[in-house]
Amino acid sequence: MNSIQSDLEAIIKELGLVEELKLQKIQKAFTNLFKPPLTAHLYPVKLNKGELLFHVDSNEWLYEIRLHEQKMLEKLRPYGVSSIRFRLGRIKKPTPKKTEKKTKDQKVSRELPEDLEKDIQTHIKDPELQRLIRSAIGASISRKARY
Repeated sequence: MNSIQSDLEAIIKELGLVEELKLQKIQKAFTNLFKPPLTAHLYPVKLNKGELLFHVDSNEWLYEIRLHEQKMLEKLRPYGVSSIRFRLGRIKKPTPKKTEKKTKDQKVSRELPEDLEKDIQTHIKDPELQRLIRSAIGASISRKARY
């Protein structure tokens, strides 16, 4: 197992992708490393020879963030970052943390009117067909008007 890992590391290093992978790890962990409102105003965009470049969305935040530069650097050292730099620029909004995925039945669980539910149970005996009809009606109810 170690030989495969060392071979893979050698290939990544040879292709010059080491810092790109480190940057992706930083971007992925960004919302865990730093908390709002900081994460809403800056984003790591480039890692070159240990220097991490952040884009910042305004001059006000550029000033504020520079006050926290040393604390940020301490958190980033485990990722191979030796210095950080800030520049005004567009920032990518971090993706929100994923919530638990809903199953198909949970997505469809919409409340149907009581009389409609009773009609489905009375007139349709097949449970799978009942489920499909409830699903179709629920989707139709929740669909936004498109006109």
